Amino acid sequence: MSTHGVDYSGVVRSGYRIYDKMEMLFDGEFHHDELPGLRELDWAAFRGHTMSLSVTPQPGHPGYETFARALRSYFDTYSRDGILTLPTRCWINAARFRL
Repeated sequence: MSTHGVDYSGVVRSGYRIYDKMEMLFDGEFHHDELPGLRELDWAAFRGHTMSLSVTPQPGHPGYETFARALRSYFDTYSRDGILTLPTRCWINAARFRL
């Protein structure tokens, strides 16, 4: 996505900044945890997930064909028996709002 995505760097730069400021929104009662996991995707699920991202060039975009070839190449290179395993991380936040 960093090579073929539409405004990928702008989205990544702004997307996680809110987490740096979350504790400021609460009265010191803020809890955060992260749970690692794995996601197993076949080609249709991987392509579907990737095409749903806002930074993905869509059909008709000048970079779409190059992106589509690179996406298929990535899947073919890193999948095993037609399944691509990707690491995931679930962020859990719990806090008490200021009144």
